[in-house]
Amino acid sequence: MRKILFKIIACFITCLWVIVSIVHAQSDITIAGRFSKELPKGTKLHLIVLDEYALPNWYAFSTSYKRAISTDGSFKLSFQPKSSKLFVSFKLEGPQQEYNYLNSLDNNFTLYLMEVGDSLQMDISDDNINFSGRGEDRMNCQQAIYGNQIFPRNSILPLLRQKERKNSSDYVKSFIGLIEKNLQTKLTILDLYKNDLNDSVFQIIKYNTIGGAYLTICSQLWLDKGKAGFDFPVFRQEYLNWLSYLPKDDNELAAYAPLYIKYLFERERSRAAYTKYPDKIAHDFEFTDILQTITTRIANKQREALLTATAINLAERKAGVQDTAAGIYKMLKDPTIKHLFERWQLKTGNHVPAYAFSLPDTSGRIHRLEDFKGKMVLMDLWFNGCFGCKYMNKEMRKIIDHFKSKKTKNIVFISLSVDKTRKAWINGLKTKEYSQPEQLKLSTYGTSWYESPFYKHYNFKGAPQLLLVDKKGNVISSGPPDPRLDGGKALIELMEKNL
Repeated sequence: MRKILFKIIACFITCLWVIVSIVHAQSDITIAGRFSKELPKGTKLHLIVLDEYALPNWYAFSTSYKRAISTDGSFKLSFQPKSSKLFVSFKLEGPQQEYNYLNSLDNNFTLYLMEVGDSLQMDISDDNINFSGRGEDRMNCQQAIYGNQIFPRNSILPLLRQKERKNSSDYVKSFIGLIEKNLQTKLTILDLYKNDLNDSVFQIIKYNTIGGAYLTICSQLWLDKGKAGFDFPVFRQEYLNWLSYLPKDDNELAAYAPLYIKYLFERERSRAAYTKYPDKIAHDFEFTDILQTITTRIANKQREALLTATAINLAERKAGVQDTAAGIYKMLKDPTIKHLFERWQLKTGNHVPAYAFSLPDTSGRIHRLEDFKGKMVLMDLWFNGCFGCKYMNKEMRKIIDHFKSKKTKNIVFISLSVDKTRKAWINGLKTKEYSQPEQLKLSTYGTSWYESPFYKHYNFKGAPQLLLVDKKGNVISSGPPDPRLDGGKALIELMEKNL
């Protein structure tokens, strides 16, 4: 009897283990593949997984996985996702830590929607990726959409000719027309897969596709705003016409499409920047201007995702964002969005503990945040080749001179290089264009800035960037007033208030 009972228990445990193993396996995502082209020795596949609702450049809310690519071009990785649906991007990391796209058709807006249980094989060539396995229809659908070129060779030349002739109105209309025509082709491709996708997946991919197209318009026209020598008032009016024409769509599934939410943010930012003045871009627009517009939208997940995206994206550029954070948090109802907002506030909010950095100076000596207790710390982040960083450095001279004239001794000025290599950092210092003699020279070298723990903590997305920390080691502001806008007046006032 005991033997029979033992066998029953053993059988039960075995069955339970098998079930748990199957469930666990189905909860993982597995990706294997092979490159048809030869890659440099030491190349790695870099998979970036976004948190739910996160945007492509929210580095603090992403997880990275890296796998070495073997000599025959093959690789394999698996991971356990945090949610049932997620977006990922693929990149290649070269032997010198340089990053490249997976193939020639990829760009910064190439994001793939994946689901728990996906098990995929990727066959990768120079200009295409073919997916097979569980989840293949969804992935091949997205690859077909991304592979449809926005600017065919026969259309880009006349568009550039309009740009050269500085024909503002025709250029904007033609550029937008080409993007929207290409968008219709992409949506037609999506329709061909409609029977192979469930409705929620179909809708999310649809909004991500729309977002990617409109984001291209916002991004390019923001870059073109003055460089081409256009008649600015005409350029401005054509752009505003397009921004005002687009209808609002309050489908809640759009909240899960990161490119769509990023587009909505860029749309509101552009509207604020282009409407304040008739003859120039308003870099000094107020965060409350955008906030007021967003809060007129229907209260749903899409609005909550947009509110969060706007706050996080502008926090490092607009000093007043943190002052409104509590009010924005009260508007959030979705628990996942609220949790993301809380995580951001715990790291970057006013008066929260600053990141406990440990960074080397040029001699190799390590300096830690705790070394500066009892002193205010103003950090100026830069990288070699950054023009904006040079202008920031000129304004830093004014800030330093102001407190120097008052013989203020309880402030530490730090010049923090985010260059990937020590060589680039040292070469930048040699130019004397990125730092002042009074600044302590530190660096995060050894990793890309968007993989640096320091940068990921604050979700900084580039440079120049300032960080102000009080005497107790708490953040005064992770987005203090930019001295390039007013000669340092507002920043000096904030520093004196907290001395």
